Parts: sequence; C-alpha cells; structure tokens
Amino acid sequence: ARDELRHFNVIMEGATVEVTGTSFNASCYPEEGKCSAVLESGKINLLTKQGTTAVSVGERASYDIASGKVSVEQVNLKYFTSWRYGTFYFYNTPLSDIVQKLERWYDVNFEFADDSLGEVCFSGAALRNKPIDFVLELLADTQSLKFDIQGDGTIMIYKK
Repeated sequence: ARDELRHFNVIMEGATVEVTGTSFNASCYPEEGKCSAVLESGKINLLTKQGTTAVSVGERASYDIASGKVSVEQVNLKYFTSWRYGTFYFYNTPLSDIVQKLERWYDVNFEFADDSLGEVCFSGAALRNKPIDFVLELLADTQSLKFDIQGDGTIMIYKK
C-alpha cells in the first residue's frame, strides 16, 4: 500500500532499491550478472556504491553486478509487471529468455538440442495459471518447435 511516510528497502546483490511509496518490480538473479527494478507508479531510487539513481515511472534501472555500472531505460511496463496480474507477456523475446522465466515459474529445466533455437524470438501472451503443457503447445505451434520431456524431467527443445 502506498505510504510515502514509511520507506523501505529491497536489498539485492550489490544494490538496494529504496521504495518511497510505489508499485514496482525488483529482479535479481546473480547468475545472470545483473539486478533491476522497474517502476510502475510512485517513486524509487536505486542505491549502489556509485551513488543514487532516481527511477521514473515506466523506467527500468539495471545494475551490472561485476562492473557496478547502472543504466536506465524506458520500457513497456506490461512485460515486467504482468506476472502480478497472472500473465506472461513477450514481445520479440528470444526463446532462451522465455525458457528461463518458465524454468523459474514451473520449476523445470530446459535444454536446447541446437543452441541456435535459443535465438528464435516470440511475441505473445499466456496465462500463468495454465499448466506448462499449455504454454509449450503455444510455443510449438507458432515456431515449429517440438518439446520432449526426458526421463529425468528435463524438457528438450527440438526443431520440427
């Protein structure tokens, strides 16, 4: 709930999001080498050793863990906050990025039979409360892909 008098902090790997009454999304996966915060409404600051970066509505502030560099860019909010409303949205998104999100949401592992398949891009939406089979079917139908669940539960991705 918005309360500009009561600030709080979200501490991430090497950076802190100072929340001053707002709706936002913070994401930090150290294995990816960066943390980010996207502002939907209100005010936030990204605090790092390099200083404070104010983030405006509709912007994403990203922090590179290794270099400490902070960058800010305008983004389409629905691609970063739609999860809160039960939807995945992708626009020209590489399959490698999509499966990363699916791995986290469904607690599964993907492998590409051919690494170039990770570069295939998708645009679309899917409800997050649907089973993974539903999402895989959407992806398979739009780009002639085949998904095969292995004995260990890994989902292999092939070109049809």
